Amino acid sequence: MWAKTSSNASRGGDVVEFEHGDALVIDVLADFDHEDGELLLASFRERGAGMCAAIARAREAGVPVIYVNDDRDRWDSDAPALARKAASGPGGDVVGQLLPRAGDHVLLKHRYSAFDHTALELLLASLRVGRVLLVGSATEGCGADRARCP
Repeated sequence: MWAKTSSNASRGGDVVEFEHGDALVIDVLADFDHEDGELLLASFRERGAGMCAAIARAREAGVPVIYVNDDRDRWDSDAPALARKAASGPGGDVVGQLLPRAGDHVLLKHRYSAFDHTALELLLASLRVGRVLLVGSATEGCGADRARCP
């Protein structure tokens, strides 16, 4: 099911209308240290305000906020270190505004997809989530590909 949106110029465009049973899945803890990093960072900066607004609205609505981010082959499951590195890197001006807060869920992934070989499906089931909304720097590859599958 696709999210309903309404136009709201004060928030910079379309605003998601969250419903009971929704969850917001976020993939934003990026260090942009790869071949396409500069292009991705430019796009990320353009969308930063919209991502901040979506996260804030989810928290205000009591919707679970779930971060699922790449562990970058570290295999140490140190999510706080991952967040610190992303916030102090080239995109830190935007990433720093998007960091997890107390009460948010944080999962690490070792593949592109947030759904492939992660605990996300188990967490969504335990939270009784019926609709997932995706926010991130490369959602077309890191979540949306799997989210379209039944």
